[in-house]
Amino acid sequence: MYPIAAPIALVLDRMFGEELPTIFSKRELVEVISEHAESGKSDIREDEERIARGAFTFGDKKVSEVMIPRSAVIALDEKTKLDDKTITNLVKHGYSRFPVIDKGHDKVVGILYAHDIIGSDNLDKTVLKVCSKKVYFVNENQSLDHVLNAFIKKREKLFIVINKFKEYVGVIAIEDILEEIVGREIVDEFDEYEDVRKVAEAKIAKIKS
Repeated sequence: MYPIAAPIALVLDRMFGEELPTIFSKRELVEVISEHAESGKSDIREDEERIARGAFTFGDKKVSEVMIPRSAVIALDEKTKLDDKTITNLVKHGYSRFPVIDKGHDKVVGILYAHDIIGSDNLDKTVLKVCSKKVYFVNENQSLDHVLNAFIKKREKLFIVINKFKEYVGVIAIEDILEEIVGREIVDEFDEYEDVRKVAEAKIAKIKS
């Protein structure tokens, strides 16, 4: 967490010195940082201000605001065979992780990682046999700070998002939360688009029209 904590500490040190003269609320700190950065005499860099602001405000957002909706997620049936055609199609999609679905019960039962389908060791096996069975769920109404702590604790990079009825509604990756903090898109080495959520919204709008 150093890349996130360091700019915050640096910004506050430059503004207040080694000790804060009083106790500020989170909202007041964000306002003070913005005012200081906008002043002509500020020595706070734009990226430092952006990260500090994001770190103070990301926890106010809910999972549902930043998750990738189910309609934009490439998921696999647990019974799908990993033959040459399937593997080729998955590689073309350009993602690093794929939820595995038990369609009979409409639930996520595993995560298939791209590195597990590269090579011939798992050729012609079913997705269920190859995928990781470790699946972690978060509720769409949980706060991002809660979920970030869960990512750190579990040492995972992808959670399945469910609603209050425990229905699968999307996924959230640790990159999605870090993007809210740093204020920039983080493109995974296997990502097909820079902003998958915008792509999903565009697809939904096209269907409705």
